[in-house]
Amino acid sequence: MMGQDAGVPLTIPASVDAINERQKRVIGDKVRQRFGDDLSGRRFALWGLAFKPRTDDVREAPALVVLRELLDAGAHVRVTDPEAMDAARNEIENWPGSDRVDYVDTAEEAALDADAVILITEWSEFRNPDLVNLRTTMRETVIFDGRNVLVPEVVQEAGFEYHGIGRTSSLS
Repeated sequence: MMGQDAGVPLTIPASVDAINERQKRVIGDKVRQRFGDDLSGRRFALWGLAFKPRTDDVREAPALVVLRELLDAGAHVRVTDPEAMDAARNEIENWPGSDRVDYVDTAEEAALDADAVILITEWSEFRNPDLVNLRTTMRETVIFDGRNVLVPEVVQEAGFEYHGIGRTSSLS
């Protein structure tokens, strides 16, 4: 950066970067608060791997931070993304625990027998899940909405425990 080159401290950009990095860890923190630090034997559905919708770019993607945290805690994770599966697979394939990642084609398949759904990228495909069907296929009925794209009251009325970002979490 030009300011650094000139010897000017760039505290605001550095603070913004630190906040952005911390924000990527909020969902992982919420998962551990709900399920504990040891996630061995737990299965999670991770919806969205790309940095943002309509791209296959996973560089700096919050989903990869969450995925790494889940794997480090011993979880098994089914991931899905409409466009970023290949890019994510290339990024993840040599990680410790990568053998506990399954790549699936649909959100419904990812949620099969899951303890929780973790929605990370706000793809249109994830905005209106069939909650009635989802509830019958999941092991536990917990949703972590990392983008606040779901309507908490609708999710709760369908019998789910809902955890959003900057919203009060609720138990069903």
